[in-house]
Amino acid sequence: MSQTETILLILLGFSLASLLALFTLRLVWAAAVRVGVRRMQRQVPSSLAELQAERTRLLAEKAEISQRLGSELAAARLQLAEQMAEVSRHRNRLLALEAGEAQPRKRTAEPPAAPAPSPASPDDRELRLRQRLDRLASLTRKS
Repeated sequence: MSQTETILLILLGFSLASLLALFTLRLVWAAAVRVGVRRMQRQVPSSLAELQAERTRLLAEKAEISQRLGSELAAARLQLAEQMAEVSRHRNRLLALEAGEAQPRKRTAEPPAAPAPSPASPDDRELRLRQRLDRLASLTRKS
């Protein structure tokens, strides 16, 4: 064999391999397209019954979420009411203790404490309540 024949045989083999690769890739491409189309058809409802079923599912999901949020809101309101009642009980106890201890303080000739102005914000109320608690704690330590 001559050198020209060898080169021609190599070119023929390369051409046949390229042609075979193109046919194979075309088959793989077509199969991939078919798989993609099937997936899209499964994801998107195509009939009226499927659309109605999807709508019903979404409405049920919305109702479930609304019910859950409503119960969480009711629980939060109940917890807030309990906390408010507890704060009121503590405030009433503090007022009762202050009223009960106001008399002995006057007998010991200590100057009466000036009444604090009514607070305007919840932060002021909390500060005033903490001051009362500190005062009561100091009185209980003395006795």
